Amino acid sequence: MELKQINLKDRIINLFGEIDETNCKETIEKIIDINIKDTEYINNALSVLGGLGFKVDPNYIDLPPITINLSTFGGDVMTGFGLCDSIRTSETYIKCVCYGKVVSMGIPILLSAKYKVAHKNTTFMIHDLAGGHWGTVASAEESVVELKRLQKQMIDYICENSKFPRKKLQQIIDRKQDYWFTAEEALKYKIIDEIIDNTNDKK
Repeated sequence: MELKQINLKDRIINLFGEIDETNCKETIEKIIDINIKDTEYINNALSVLGGLGFKVDPNYIDLPPITINLSTFGGDVMTGFGLCDSIRTSETYIKCVCYGKVVSMGIPILLSAKYKVAHKNTTFMIHDLAGGHWGTVASAEESVVELKRLQKQMIDYICENSKFPRKKLQQIIDRKQDYWFTAEEALKYKIIDEIIDNTNDKK
């Protein structure tokens, strides 16, 4: 049995634009596909090594990560959280790289990755959830209840996966403000793990 060489380009996912059904579906499908292929690769590697007389722990077979390049103004919260779960439960290590802007629902998606980096000029933003409704009073009231549930889910997710102060986040929500911040602040709040800045290398 022969092991195929892993193509690093096949492990890069570009998630640019609105967080919607199409973008999330394509990203989730790619994550699932890579996980399946990685499981097959590990099993084949164990078979080859076993045939050579080696006993190897599968956890010691280190495969290249999935890299998600992220740039978004946000979008559909429910669909976005589906993508969060897919990233978070991936057996293959996922790294997220931020370009330009990561706004609204983009923040939880970013926080779902194992390792998070941002280019130094990336801008971040957190705000109150927006929603609209047409229909009866009863259905409108139900929509408000659901929107509040999603808002709490968003707050909990951000606070549980970063060092962003819950009190500060709640104030942002209560005031219905857009809170814009830099890569340096994102690093301070542990929303990212590293800032990409090669300017010093060019001096």
